[in-house]
Formats: sequence, structure tokens, C-alpha cells
Amino acid sequence: MSMVDYYSHRWIEMERMNVALVVQSVVEWLKENFSAANSDFVDINYLIQWQPREILLLYALTLETLPVTQSEALKENILIGHLKESYFSAITALQGLFTKQRCPYTIGGSRKKTYVSAPLVQLMKTYILEEDTFRAWKIHPMSMAGQLVMAIRPSTIEIIRSQRGQVTLEMTQNMVDVGRLVEMVEHKYAALFSPAMKGVWIEAAQEIKKDAMAIGLKTKNPNLWAISIWYLENSQRFHKLMHQIELGSGSQTKVKMPKHGLPAFAEKPKLEQKQIALLIDEWKHSFFAAYATYQRGSMLADNFYEKVKLAMITPLQIPPPRITDMSKRIEVYAYVLWTMPDEIGYVRANYTPQYLKDCENEV
Repeated sequence: MSMVDYYSHRWIEMERMNVALVVQSVVEWLKENFSAANSDFVDINYLIQWQPREILLLYALTLETLPVTQSEALKENILIGHLKESYFSAITALQGLFTKQRCPYTIGGSRKKTYVSAPLVQLMKTYILEEDTFRAWKIHPMSMAGQLVMAIRPSTIEIIRSQRGQVTLEMTQNMVDVGRLVEMVEHKYAALFSPAMKGVWIEAAQEIKKDAMAIGLKTKNPNLWAISIWYLENSQRFHKLMHQIELGSGSQTKVKMPKHGLPAFAEKPKLEQKQIALLIDEWKHSFFAAYATYQRGSMLADNFYEKVKLAMITPLQIPPPRITDMSKRIEVYAYVLWTMPDEIGYVRANYTPQYLKDCENEV
């Protein structure tokens, strides 16, 4: 059995992430980048059993072997063919190096014959075992969250590959889509907190964008939105609001992913307008705070705080350094996509990570 070095001491932070959210982000990447990928070839019943290390490696392998020559003019059925070949070959490669118990997936005979390429599988195995391949996956796994809200185009594939997978916060400005980021955060709350949140985040983002533009702020930078969500999730007022929504939606609101398949939701009442207004106000506060801290390297307009004061109900407060420090790092996307507010608080106060010894290998 071949050995794969995970650089285990680099995975300490990943131990704090929500496994179901990591899996969900990879599935959403498949669906959003390839519109026909929501067909049944992406079987969530298998993928939900995977761990973050394996699911992120599946993503890295699939991305690495997609043709760079893709263009928007390429017919969708050809594009999906490339995706399926990369996807099923990656699963076969992983099951060849690890076990089907660790990477469960059953590929039917017809699909195996059509989409599993033996040379590609061998190439993928070589990629996994090579020391210098997939540096982001091995050394900086949390930076991969930023990739999962990027639109996959020839230009972005080239940038990711040329940078050896080390996506920086600066790189994301031109590659991450704000709409997709908000949708993925909404999916996170709808799936793991309350189905009543569906549609609310997108509506709230539009209101915040409108109010920010009204006082002359630019709203197209996705980093501002990621940082604002991070600030929001660390707000005590936001925690209080989420607690009220949870209590108001009944005892079954808190949903945990089952071992097999996605959770089945009962119909939940929509949020009250007052609750939506509170979410918008809190998020708006966090967005303005993110603008003030993220833009600190350049000049803020002299009347920035005066304009913000007119656009908000509560005075603007800047979060403490333990919160703002994360806003300078690409890992902010991992916290926004892969943690829940209660987990953030728990990790900060109590978490003692369990991890392998440095340089210890797994098989």
C-alpha cells in the first residue's frame, strides 16, 4: 500500500470544520460550474460519507485533469464529458490507493467503461504520491475554500495551476463570484440550521448592496462579503437572532446530516419581516465594518463614518483583533463556508484538536 504524506500538522484547523459543509461545497462546485452536473452522476449518498481530506483531494484531482482549453463556446455535452471522466477516474484512483470503505462509491459497469480512463487513473495516482503536487491540498487545505466559490474558466484554471494551488486573498478579487458566495452561505444555513433561511440571505445581500451603493461604496469585491459574513457570525446580536429563529421554528429546526443521504425537511414557516430586517441590519453593520478594516491599506473617504451613521440604526463598531486578524487571510473563506456560528464560539473557547504527529503518514 502506497503511503501518502498529509503534512498532518497543517490539518489541525481542518479538524475544526464541519464535514458535511466541506462535502456540500464540493458538490455545489460541481453543480454550479457545470449546469448539467446536477444529474445523478454526483451521488451525494456516497460522498456524504467521505472525510474532508478525501473530498478535497477528489476536488483537486478533478480540477487538475480538466482541459485548460475549455471555453464558453464549448458545447455543454462535451464539457460534461470532460467532467465525468475526471470525476469518475479520480474516484477510481482514490479507491486504488486507499480503500472503498474510506472512499465509498460504486461506479456502474457502463459508466466505468465510458468514463474511467486507465491512463488518467494512473496519472492521478502519480499526482497524489508526488511530493510537490497539490501543495494547497497537502499544506494549506483551508485555502481551498476560496477555490470552491470560483467560476471554473480557462483563466482561473491557469491561475490556480500556475500558483501551485496557493490561492491568496488578493487573487480571489477577480475570480470569486459574490452571488455564488452568498448562495453557498444560504445553503449552509438552510441545510444545517433552518430551512426557513432559504431565500433570506440573497434578499438581505441585495438590500445591503443597495444601501452601500447609496453612500458611494463599491460592492463587487467578494472579499468584502466574505469578511462581512465572518464578522456577522461572530456578532453576539446575530447569535441572539439565530437563537430566536431556532426557538420559533420548533424543536426539529436543528438538522444534522444523516449518515446516508441528505436530510428531509418538513415545511417550516417563513421568517417574519422583523427577523429579516434584523438580519439585514446586523449584516449591514458587519459589511460597513468589513469595509473599514479591509480598506485600511488605502484611504477611506473623510466622511465615511458620517455617511455610515446615516445608513444604520446602531453605531458602527469594529470587531476586536481576534476577529479582524482572520480577515487578512484566505482562510476566512473556510470559516465562512465550513463552520457554523455555534461551532466558531465553541472552537474559540474550548477546542483541543486531535491530530497526527508531525510527518506521520496515513494510508
